[in-house]
Amino acid sequence: MSLRFLQCVQWCCYALLLGIIVPFSLSAQPSCTNNRYKNEIFEVQKTSWIKYGTATAVVYPPYVSELATYQKDLYLDLYQPVGDTLRKRPTIVMVYGGAFLVGSTLQPELVDFCNAMARRGYVVAAIDYRLGYNSLDNNTAIRAVYRAAQDLKAAIRYLKANASTYKIDTSLVFAGGNSAGGVTSLHAAYVNETERANSDLLEATYGGGLLGNWSDLGCTECSGNNYGLPPYNISGVPDLVINLWGAIGDTIFMKAASDAPVISFHGTSDDIVNPNYGSPFGYPVISPLYGSIPIHERANHLGMRNEIHIYDGGHELWIDGGIATEIKNYSVAFMYQFMKPNTPIIQAATNVCANGFSSYSTPVTAGVGYCWSVVGGTIVGSANSATVTVQWGNAGGTLYLRTINKNLVESDATTLVVSPPSCGIPISLSVNNLTNTSARLDWAVVNGANSYTIQARKVGTTTWTSLSANSNSKQLGNVLQSCKQYEWRVRANCSTGSCGYSAIHTFTTIGCSNGGKTALDDTTIPNDLTAFSLSPNPAQNEVLLQYFSENEQDVLVSCWQSNGQMVQQYHHTTATGDNEWLMSLSDLPNGIYWVTLETKQAAPVRQKLLIAR
Repeated sequence: MSLRFLQCVQWCCYALLLGIIVPFSLSAQPSCTNNRYKNEIFEVQKTSWIKYGTATAVVYPPYVSELATYQKDLYLDLYQPVGDTLRKRPTIVMVYGGAFLVGSTLQPELVDFCNAMARRGYVVAAIDYRLGYNSLDNNTAIRAVYRAAQDLKAAIRYLKANASTYKIDTSLVFAGGNSAGGVTSLHAAYVNETERANSDLLEATYGGGLLGNWSDLGCTECSGNNYGLPPYNISGVPDLVINLWGAIGDTIFMKAASDAPVISFHGTSDDIVNPNYGSPFGYPVISPLYGSIPIHERANHLGMRNEIHIYDGGHELWIDGGIATEIKNYSVAFMYQFMKPNTPIIQAATNVCANGFSSYSTPVTAGVGYCWSVVGGTIVGSANSATVTVQWGNAGGTLYLRTINKNLVESDATTLVVSPPSCGIPISLSVNNLTNTSARLDWAVVNGANSYTIQARKVGTTTWTSLSANSNSKQLGNVLQSCKQYEWRVRANCSTGSCGYSAIHTFTTIGCSNGGKTALDDTTIPNDLTAFSLSPNPAQNEVLLQYFSENEQDVLVSCWQSNGQMVQQYHHTTATGDNEWLMSLSDLPNGIYWVTLETKQAAPVRQKLLIAR
């Protein structure tokens, strides 16, 4: 059999960005939850003979009369994902077919469907229900359908009442079934006491018979168990219906757009349950039913969420393995669409800078988690909160966001495309050609920069001196003071504006001396810091400084390249006596360095250090 046509009513969510339009992509961001509910990721444990209720049933087989009854215990088989830790899981209650005369929860296609859904993370129940009617009496057939719908609702109520035991989300209990099971699910979803009271078709559920002595079958929520009555008042109405070639007594039972969503599958040549309108088996004694096509039309008219899939074929379509697979896949997608959170909105920064940091956020929603990812940048900090910070590179990129609800259902991904920035923040700052009074300041070229603004000042002062440069270098000639520490930063100026200043970089001019000896001279300078040593030496990623201090004092620890450029500097407070301090070398390349200790009272002491990895 081949797919003839597919008509779908699809529900989409659109988000508008504050200041930026966010284009959507549903597949670019990887799943944050292993595609639970979409892929088969679990093993399955099946538990049989779980009693969910007891109800008055007609003696059958053979059928005797509506007056010949007994109390029938009702059971279900439960399929659960093995090793699942989620405490609230969506549930599907399946009903087998068989014209309300025969059938079993062991029907192979039904078992296969139940296993397939449980492997995806659903809890799945397959229920037994009351059978039997007089095929020559339409009213007994109506009562059989009503009893089956009562039993389905009883099973749903039982599962909800025991939600903590079976780890069920009571707001997501779906129903489905093939043939008579589809008929049962549709009536359980759309027939309540008001519909029952107002429908001539359902008058037989209140009584009847030649002598008018048939019993009232009771309200739609009154049979099987007492969970539908006070003090429980649990509803047995399914939240969604999977209709496998079923039908309904009257589409007028479907009343509003808020009614349970329905996905239907039907064969065009089905001569048992007509996909349009007709009596089951073409048997005129039984009231005609509305099949999947008018159900779809009614749902469209009301604005209900629904889909219909029509095939060239007859009854029990899922006997064909290919169609059975399609039924599972379409059902999975339909349920997921119903459960998933709304597509999130990204509140975005309007100015993105190369090598710069930008913050993004989405409105906080109770009970929802967040999953950010990025291409072309790096997320700084958490990727699982309502706000995220991204450091972008030079070529633009893409930011993705999904929200995840309590059932681990993911939203569609919101996608923010960041164009290649037209300006950026300078990086790779360095100081070269350092002397007592001069230095050359260098940094990496920023694409699109027309000029640069440099700010510099002596450490400890508050006023910046601003300088300009037309390239990525600035020579400071004979304007500095010997043996002083300076700090500086640089900003790129582009035609589109500026992205701000770089991080502050520091350096110390050479010329710190005592009696003509500089900090880098290979001689000993008297100091109140003595017994200064480095170990290990040569070192790799860290070195231990050991020294003796005559008193408690502030010490400036500096690391110098052999050309006189200071590459690391730390402020440290000593204790009186022996001191140890571990200095990181992980950011420094191999080479020869000088490590100096300096106090306010005396000139530095130093040791030569070799970094060799």
